[in-house]
Amino acid sequence: MLALDYLELADHFVPAAEMWGTQVGGEAMTEVQLNDGQEGFLARALATISLGAFRRPVLTLALCALACAMSLGVAYARLELKMDWTYLFYANDEVVRVGQPARDLFPIPGDIVVLVDHGDEQERNLFMDRLAARIEAEPQTFEHLFYRFDLQPLASKALYYLDRAKLREMLSALDVVKSGRAERVDLSRGPGRVVLLKLLRDLESALRTRGRSPYVPLWEVLTDPKEATTINYLANLLDGKRYVYATIGKGDINLLAVKAGTRGEEFAPASQLIDRLREIIDELSPSAGGLRVRLTGLPVMLHDERATCERDGTRSTLLSLVLVVLVFALGFGEMTRPLLAAVALTCGMIWTVGFTTLAVGHLNFISVTLATMLMGVGIDFGIHFIFRYDEELGGGLSPERAIEQTLSGTGVDTLVGAAATATAFLGLTLAQFRGISDFGIIAAGGTMLCFLSTVLVLPALLAIFPGQSRLPRTASRDVAWLESTLLSHSSKVVLVWVLMVIIAGFFAARVGFNYNLLEIQAQEISSVTTELEMIRETKSSVLSAEAIDLGEEEARRKLELYSALPAVARVGSVLTLIPAPDEDKQRLIEEIVTILATIELPGQLSLETADDLREVERKVKVLEQKLSASEGDPEIESAIKRLRAEVETMKPGPIQDGLSGFQSNVHNDLAVTLGLLKRQQALAPTIDDLPPEILLRYVSPSGHFKQMIQPNKDIWQKENLEEFLQQLQAIDPMVIGHPVIQDHILTAFNRTLERTPIVTLFGVLLVFAIYLRSPKAILLSLTPAGLAVLMIFGVMGALGMDFNVVSFVGLPISVGLGAVYGVHSLHRMRELDDETVLTSSTGPALLLSGVTDIVGFASLTIADHRGIGSLGLVISIGVGVSFTASLILLPALRRTLRRRRQGGVGVPSLTKPVSLRNRSLK
Repeated sequence: MLALDYLELADHFVPAAEMWGTQVGGEAMTEVQLNDGQEGFLARALATISLGAFRRPVLTLALCALACAMSLGVAYARLELKMDWTYLFYANDEVVRVGQPARDLFPIPGDIVVLVDHGDEQERNLFMDRLAARIEAEPQTFEHLFYRFDLQPLASKALYYLDRAKLREMLSALDVVKSGRAERVDLSRGPGRVVLLKLLRDLESALRTRGRSPYVPLWEVLTDPKEATTINYLANLLDGKRYVYATIGKGDINLLAVKAGTRGEEFAPASQLIDRLREIIDELSPSAGGLRVRLTGLPVMLHDERATCERDGTRSTLLSLVLVVLVFALGFGEMTRPLLAAVALTCGMIWTVGFTTLAVGHLNFISVTLATMLMGVGIDFGIHFIFRYDEELGGGLSPERAIEQTLSGTGVDTLVGAAATATAFLGLTLAQFRGISDFGIIAAGGTMLCFLSTVLVLPALLAIFPGQSRLPRTASRDVAWLESTLLSHSSKVVLVWVLMVIIAGFFAARVGFNYNLLEIQAQEISSVTTELEMIRETKSSVLSAEAIDLGEEEARRKLELYSALPAVARVGSVLTLIPAPDEDKQRLIEEIVTILATIELPGQLSLETADDLREVERKVKVLEQKLSASEGDPEIESAIKRLRAEVETMKPGPIQDGLSGFQSNVHNDLAVTLGLLKRQQALAPTIDDLPPEILLRYVSPSGHFKQMIQPNKDIWQKENLEEFLQQLQAIDPMVIGHPVIQDHILTAFNRTLERTPIVTLFGVLLVFAIYLRSPKAILLSLTPAGLAVLMIFGVMGALGMDFNVVSFVGLPISVGLGAVYGVHSLHRMRELDDETVLTSSTGPALLLSGVTDIVGFASLTIADHRGIGSLGLVISIGVGVSFTASLILLPALRRTLRRRRQGGVGVPSLTKPVSLRNRSLK
């Protein structure tokens, strides 16, 4: 078979001086031996450390406890959990360098937003007023509240919100009013026709109801519904309202924005604000009725993700610790020494906290899971130590001599495994991405510190708490029979694994990479569900690009370009609130204001006598003659016929009531409109007319304008994000914002994913090459790790899963753990000069180590955060494959190679239960 031939070929590259032989069944067997000088030095060094701790346990534990206290103190004072995505980059990274000037210009934190919908306008506005009142009552917590727009500063500049065509129509109408020649009004088209149809219908309705029908203001009919800004500003002014409430979507979702401070971007104040705001919303919920109230904004999502990660990390760490100790104790058959191993591991993890604080200074949403991962890695060190130590004691050695023998054998292998795992983690630092590099540094340092605590703290604890002595244990006949059967059919065992590899390779091709950062978060938290609803219902998102330009003219030019892009849904800018300078519009408004100063509202017609009614009838006939002289309009003619038919069936009294009500409504409407128009000034609105709570969000003191560009598609999807940014950057390569940050994150993760397997493999190979110095031994010991990676891909492909920005970190962890299992198994076989690992102390140790690792890492799978849960699944698969391959495949593969080397001669193995102590070579 190809795998066996490859291993045979690799063995031929080993110099003859490094070959060693033993006689088995009368045949010479050749294999590479560990470098005795190197192994002897490591064994002596480790034994010296552990024996020193064993002989002076109180001093050792006191010093270790002091180191723990110092680590916790430093961490309490300086260690932070940074969930802002910008902390995933180094300070000299392009995305940070480009974005920092913008942060200096607009230093206030991002908006925390309350959305209210599912009710009518009045209900939403009233709720917003109540909510705003509660927020304003706590100025020490909430700052820069904005939920409605004050129209008063713009009341005298309303004409500037009309386009030139409407201003010309208004100027023409005012000329007619001023001259008193109503016959000049064109009633067949344009605004004249619209007004005429409205008046005819209003008059008909007034006559039918005797003046009690509702009246729609004339201004709303003349305004284009597409001009939402004009409707909001002018219609509210005409209705005597002072405020326009901030809305999104089609105007049916009210919006309230508030900030956690005036400067900086610290997460803690935002976190406190969010918690308090949710309390206030809960208190007001009875008054919300059928309204839907939601909290969103990027600070909210970061806060919720942080809380989820903290909760998941704490829960999984505690659960993992309890389960690991229980499994260890049950598997070992005694409680004291497993507890001591857990205490030693806890000490190493505490040291890691201090190391993290000094080396990195913070945790992110990836490294926050490190405690559980270190627990899975670190407990292996204690398991192998305890099992080998117990075996040596059972063989009759003294405690000191047992520790020395343990460190000489298992200790060296554990150190090599720890170094290989740490090297695998350090390979992540070459990704040039701080989010992953920090994780690699912390994990590498933590792995070595957990190993150090095992060889230092655990012997000291064993000196004080030796635990119950146990009789020498023998392997069960069932285990011995199983092992003998597997080894006697080693070629078939290897073939089964080869078939599994082929099947896994088929499914592995289906595995991709999911770049959607929203999908890895807990889907049930409110901020995530709100974001999904906003994308689906309003094409809005917490992700919006930012463009910053110096000067209003340049900002307006860019605004037009951005608004025309297919990938852009809308652009949030103060410039949409202020009409652009226009000389022609300015001239028209100046003429209108001049004429308005000379116009007075005409008095109402008298409707008290029959003569008054006949005068009204005469004027109606004049209007009919004017209309008949022009080209006929079917809609107007139909309205007149209905009105005439209505009048013919009515008596004078109802006609008089209807006309009075109609005239009063029209006169009041005109009075309000004319009153607003007469207050107009020929002074254009400026940025200074806008509320300060808007200006601080969009205009800097230096005159820079920020524009928030909303995408037209869901840019949590990588292809939509790339399309969105490509179009924006064609206009301004310096566009910033969280879409740009997200794109850099995904690019960095993609680069890391491409480099990590190669770098990890190279690092582990380097450590093993230094230690083993044999291509064959290296390949054999790394077989479990390689199979683990392949099976991870295969299982994920079969389940239809993809890697994400968190789960792919499980690959180097699986490689490191697989390397540890492999080197322990191979070394023990070489010590025993036999493949019967299961019936030695290494077999139960590997088995228990694998089970505890699976139990520990599986605790991550119950995390609410999907990324953390998928990470637990990936590592659990890798661990399961690694330790199974170390116990079953590796012995079978080595036995098959020995048979092929000996030309098919059988290799004897032990089949009877024997003392584990007697099975070891000393």
